[in-house]
Formats: sequence, structure tokens, C-alpha cells
Amino acid sequence: MVLLTGVEKEHYQAHNTVPIHLPEFHPRTAAMRNPIPYFLICVLVILIGIEIFSNSPDTLWLQGLLERANAGDSSAQFSLSKRYASGDGVPQNDQQALYWLQKAADQGHADAQSALGAWHTAEGSSLPIQVVATHSPNRWSWMVQSILKHVSDLFNSFVFTLPSSDPDKFQRLLRAAEKGNPQAAFLTALAYHRALGVDKNDQLALSWMQKAARAGWSAADFELGNFYQEGVDSPRNDQLAFSHYQKAAGRGHLPAQKQVGQWYAIGRGTEKNQAESLRWLLMAAHQEDVEAQYEVGKAYQQGVGTPINHQEAVRWLQNAAQQQHAQAQFHLGKAHATGKGTNQDWQQAHFWWLKAAEQNHAEAQFALGELYRDNKPFNDRPENAGIWLDKAARQNHPAAQYALSQWLTSDTATKKNLTEALRWLQQAARQQHLPAMKELALRYSQGKDLPRNDPEAMRWWLSAAEQGDAEAHYQLGLAYAEGKGVAQDAHQAHQWWLQAAHLGSAAAEYQIALHYTQDREVTANREEALHWYRKAAEHGIAMAQLELAKSLDPSGNSNPLPATALHWYQLAAAGGAAEAQYILATRYSTGLGLPKNSTEAFQWFLKAAEQGHMQAQTMVGIRYGTGDGVIKNQKKKEEWLLKAANQDEPQACYLLGMTMLSGEMFKKDFQKAIALLEKSAAKGWVEAEYELALIHYSGLHLPVNQEMARTQMQRAAEKGFAKAQFRLAEWYMKGEGVRQDSRQALQWYRKAATGGYAPAQHKLGYLYEKGLGVTMDLGKAAVWYLQAANQGVVLAQIYLGMMYFNGQGVPQDYTLAYMWAEIGAMQGGNLTHMARQTRDAMVPLMSRSQIEQARQMARAQQDQIAMVAKYDQSAYGERIR
Repeated sequence: MVLLTGVEKEHYQAHNTVPIHLPEFHPRTAAMRNPIPYFLICVLVILIGIEIFSNSPDTLWLQGLLERANAGDSSAQFSLSKRYASGDGVPQNDQQALYWLQKAADQGHADAQSALGAWHTAEGSSLPIQVVATHSPNRWSWMVQSILKHVSDLFNSFVFTLPSSDPDKFQRLLRAAEKGNPQAAFLTALAYHRALGVDKNDQLALSWMQKAARAGWSAADFELGNFYQEGVDSPRNDQLAFSHYQKAAGRGHLPAQKQVGQWYAIGRGTEKNQAESLRWLLMAAHQEDVEAQYEVGKAYQQGVGTPINHQEAVRWLQNAAQQQHAQAQFHLGKAHATGKGTNQDWQQAHFWWLKAAEQNHAEAQFALGELYRDNKPFNDRPENAGIWLDKAARQNHPAAQYALSQWLTSDTATKKNLTEALRWLQQAARQQHLPAMKELALRYSQGKDLPRNDPEAMRWWLSAAEQGDAEAHYQLGLAYAEGKGVAQDAHQAHQWWLQAAHLGSAAAEYQIALHYTQDREVTANREEALHWYRKAAEHGIAMAQLELAKSLDPSGNSNPLPATALHWYQLAAAGGAAEAQYILATRYSTGLGLPKNSTEAFQWFLKAAEQGHMQAQTMVGIRYGTGDGVIKNQKKKEEWLLKAANQDEPQACYLLGMTMLSGEMFKKDFQKAIALLEKSAAKGWVEAEYELALIHYSGLHLPVNQEMARTQMQRAAEKGFAKAQFRLAEWYMKGEGVRQDSRQALQWYRKAATGGYAPAQHKLGYLYEKGLGVTMDLGKAAVWYLQAANQGVVLAQIYLGMMYFNGQGVPQDYTLAYMWAEIGAMQGGNLTHMARQTRDAMVPLMSRSQIEQARQMARAQQDQIAMVAKYDQSAYGERIR
């Protein structure tokens, strides 16, 4: 007996356009000899024929034409080419038209050769008019021939398959095959292969299938392809299999066309050829095969075997989608969402995604979930996001599981559920979903909503790293550097960071630079460090930009700023590096390397301060107090100084302590003031040490403690604080609180004077002039008076004028003498009268022109002195530490 499986029926139907459901046959009892079933079957055949004839005459006509064309009839080939060119009775298809035109021309068909020549010489790619412009032939003769053939095929088929009491049914089938009936040969082969009514014999199956194929039975060629593919009674041979598939496909066999297209795509049994793959899939698609239509759509969408053509992609996807192909519906929705090949239309995207989602398509369900979560106007129904994400997640869609875990803890969730969120997160991670693995690793390492578990975090970072993720490599480097979840190992950390850097991690590049800078068991190498700092800086790491700028600015803050260093400082500051912002602010404040600009300086100080940079907070407080670059605001001054002092910033502690002593901003609180000054002094702030020394010496607010006073003053003096040096010199000179020691006094006066402290310079001038504690030396006296005078010390200006007048230590010069006395008189204050008397005493000995010249010189010199004084005052307290 012979039983056709579903696949075999499809093969049969592909060769014979009339679909026939073939029943199982086997020996029947005598009761089956009733002729009624035969009559009913005949009626069914007639009805099927009428249905085909009335509803689809073109199908019968085309079948006849196609069979003649496949048999080599050049006229039929030329006619078929024209039908495909014009879309007359078949879907319009230029490729099929040219295929059959070439076939006819190859056989010498004159009209076909002429048309093909016209096509090759045409400027465009459209078909020539002699192909497109056609007149319909008399189809009725073809339809009659086709109907007669189908009736014959149906008769033969039913002869072999109707129930019969004949126990020798297979022999009858075999005899028909031996008489040359191709269908019988095909069925005989299947019977031997499937052991249907006869013992299984693959050798005979192969033989009969070959005979059916040679007789032109396309389903036999297709089945032979399967035989050679599977190695039925012969070694597996993909080349032979492909050859038979191609023969069947050339005769219009739909499954064969799909198979040929698929094998061309992967290069199985033939050379890989995406263009040929697309050509055969197009043939199947034109036969309304939904899977082929989808594959063609994807090929046009991705540019596989053809240039990308989103419009064509949408057309074919639409055809498949309308036939309920879920994957096509999903991709068509994506096309509408992105606007590729069609107008962007979220409503249409939603329509097609919903169609696919209702068929349980997980990707479409995920897309719907994201649409309801993120896009207006759909996100006004946030509960829908959870519904569709949940459906996709339950189908083990990892991205949906991860998205659902995020949604379940979001503000839009219908009901937040951390436990469920973590469960879905873990499921997504177990499916190797990269974002889920990384988030799970972070949660374990930070103890966020999960018990902290460094080894577990390490495990997930390793899994993510196996997918080539740069951040995972970077985190593994951190784990080894800090010994989290693994033994601390600087070398391993360095290796992981190197891998992360090669994967594009700028953060890893910065860490490598730090390693080369700080020698954490990795050999320190300045050149390598700068190399990696530069790479990280070029990739936008602000701290690397700062380090690179500092390496290019070895002069610190006291010299002009190199252009390259300025470039990186500016980038680092713009990127949020607080120290870079602070350095730019000091440069704008001092005018070194940048144009002096108090407003710009304040803005950068403020940016750094807002990030918690304590020195910047102090400077913001100072500038709110002085109004330098910003409008004065005592309340904000207090706020910023308090912020800095709360971080134990020494200058802020000093300033707050002094204001508490004076009651300038706060109610006087000597206890808090002293505590702040001591905190500042402990941090090494010399002004605080100096003030504490004075407090201990004077007994103001604290018991007198001259030893403590001397210790604090000495400490500040040794740090180069000129005021402390001068005060210490005074104590040694007078023996106040210390043993009197002129040598020590002179030493500290000289240090303070050399450091530019004007009172010390004047004092040294006076000591040399009078010979107090030193050998009298009027020349040295004049030198020190001059330095003090240039800093605005009035007494030094008066004494210097008198020395020029008398020619003591300097050449006598009435003009310079008058100039310095005049400058002293211009200062104002208690010594103004003395300066004027000195000046006026010189007038009788000078000419009018000398006096005028001296006055002009005095005005110019006074401007210079005022400028120096102003600079010194504005720079006070703005030192970079």
C-alpha cells in the first residue's frame, strides 16, 4: 500500500496545481466493493475541476504554458517572458521575464533574440517595448489541454490510491510505473522508501525516483535532492542534491525554489551567491509563498544579494504580514517605527506589532512593552507596558526580562515589586543578557537590594567580560586592585585594564596611567604614564586631562601657562574636574598665563566650590566678602566659609576664627574662635600660628604662655611667614618673652626683609644707619630704606629723602631728595606733617625747574607704588597650596 505524507502531498501539489488530499490505501474487505464511493469521488473531481475552471482559468492556462516552456518550447518561453514583463495573468516580474527571454533566445527564437538585444542596448533597465507590449493569445486551447492533462493525472492518481480489495495493489502501481507513467514511478519510489505496502528498499526507491525525474516529474527531482542530501542508498552528496533541487525549481516547484535560495545563501552544494539566493526566493515569493516573501523582504532590508532597498523590503514584508506571518509583521512594525521604506508612523508600528504579539511573537511583545513604556501617546497607559513585557519575559526573551525588572521598580509600575524585579533580572542574566549581568554584578558589589557578595559580583563580571564588554574588564581590574572577591593582585589588575583599554575603555586607560605613575607593583614609567594619560584625555576623561595638563605645566602657578597645558586644563574644567576649575580660577585671578579677569576667576572658583573643592569654597567666601568679581554678600561669605571650615580647610578656619574674635560676622565667641585657629594651625596655616602666638604672648582670651607663644611664632617664621619673622626679630632685639639676642634678631630681620616685608626692610635700614647691633653702614641703610620706600613705608621715604639731601650713603641729589619727601607727604596719615617739613626745608636750595621735575617724578613713582600695593592686597590669601 502507498501512503502519502503531508510533505509528499505538498510535492505532488507543487507539480499539479489542483490540490488533492490522497487517502491511505490498503487491502479492504469485500464490503468495500460498493461502487458508491467511486461515484462520490468522481463527483468530487468534477466539482474541483469546475471550481478551478471558473475561479482560476489563468492558473490552468499558465500551467500549460509553463510546462511547454520547461519542456524547451521556445515560443512558450517567449510568450511566458512577455506575460511576466506585462503582468498579464501572472505577477509582474522583470527577472522572470528576462530569464525566459534568455531561454527562448538561446534556442534561436528570432523575436526573443531581437528583444534581448534591444534590452541590452537600452539606456535604462526597463524591458523593451516588444516584450512588454503583447496581445493575449487564445488561452482556451491551453486551458483545454491543461484540464485534459489534469483529468488524466487525477484519474491515474485515483487509480493508484482508491480503496480496493485487490491484494496486489502495489503490483498494479509498479506495472503503471514500468509502462512509463512518471507519477506512478514517483509513487513507487516513495512506497519503497517509506515501506508503504512493500518492504523498504532504498536502492529501488532511488532508481524509480531517478526515472520519475528523467520523465520530467518536478516533485521527483525535489525528492531526489532530499535523497542525496540525506544519503539515501548513496553517500551524502550536497552537489547532486543541489543539482536536483535546481532542476525542480526551474520547473516552478515552489519548495525547490525556496531550497535553492536557501542553499545559495549559505553556500551548500554550490558556491555561496546571495544574488542567486534572492533570485530564487523571489520566484517563490511571486508564487505567494509567505516564508519566501518574508525572506525577500529581509534581503532588501539588509542589502543581502541586492543593494538595500527599504521600499522593496516594506512591500514584501507587507505581503507576508498580510498572510499572518508574525516575523514579517514584527519587522514591518519596525519599518514603520524607524521610517525606513515608509513614513514613520507609530500607530502603524503599533498595529503590526500587536498583530505579531497576538500570535505570541516575543520580539513583538517586547517592542510593544517598550512602546507603551517610552513613547507618547502610548505611555499614558503604563500598565500595558508591564503586560506585554511580562508576556515576552515569560517566553524567555532576555531583553524583555531585563526591561521588566527595570519597570517593576519604576514610578510607572502599576505596583512596584522589588522581589519580582530581582527574579527577572537574574533570569535575564542567566541567559547571558549583557546589561542584566552587569547590573547584577553591580548590585552584588554594592550590596544594593541584594546581600553584598564580592565573589558573586566577580562571577558575573567575568561572564560579561567573556562577551567582550569593556566595562566588565575594567571592573575586574578594580576587583583585583582592591582585593574584592579575589586576592589583591596589582599585576592582574593591570592586565585586565590593558584588555579593557584595548576594548575602548577610557576609564581603564586612566587607571593604567595611574599605575605607571604610582608603581603599584607595576614598574613606574613616566613616558608610559603620559602615553596613557593622553589616550584617556583624548577620550574625554577629565581627570586624565587634568593630569596631562599638570605634566605640561611643570612651572606650577608662578609662571606663564603653556598653551598646550591651558588647552587640557580648559577641557578638564569643562568636563567637571574641580581641581582644573580651581587652577583656571587662580590663573584668571593672578593674570599668569591668562588675561586677568576677576569675574571669570570667581565663576571658576564657584564651579569648583559647588563640587566640594574646599579651597575653592574658601575663595568664594573671601570674594563674596571683598566684592572681587561678584557683588558683595556677607551672608554668602559666611555660608561658603562655613562649608570650607566644615571640611577643616585651614584658611577658612583661620578666617572664621578671626571674624569670631572681632565679631565681624558672628557674635564674639572666643572659645570657638581659638578652636578654629588651633585647627587651622594644626593644618600648617602660618597666619593661624602667628595669631595664636600673639594671643598666647598677650594673654588675650588665654592665660599668658610665652613659651607657647615663642614656639608658635618660631614655627610660622621658619615657614617663611615674614610677619612672624619680623615679630620674632623684635622679641629677640628687645628680649621680650625670650632671651635678648641681637644676632638672632638681625637674622630674622634679614629673612623678613629679604622676603619683601616692608617694615623689616625699614628696620634694617634704621639699624644700619644708626649702627645698632651692626656696624654702621649708610650705603646698606639707603638700600633697605629704598626697598621699604618703594612699598609705601612713609618713614623710609622721609629718611631716604634726607640721605639724598645730605649725600649720606648715596650721592647728593636735591631732586631725588625732594621726590621722596614729596611722596611721603602724598601718603597722608600721622607722618604727613613730618614729610612736608622735610620737603619744604629743601626748597631754598633748589631751582623752580628742579622742584617741578621732582614733583613729576614723585607722581609717577607714587602711581607705581600704589599699583604694587594694590596687587599685593588682591593677591593676599589667594595662594595655591
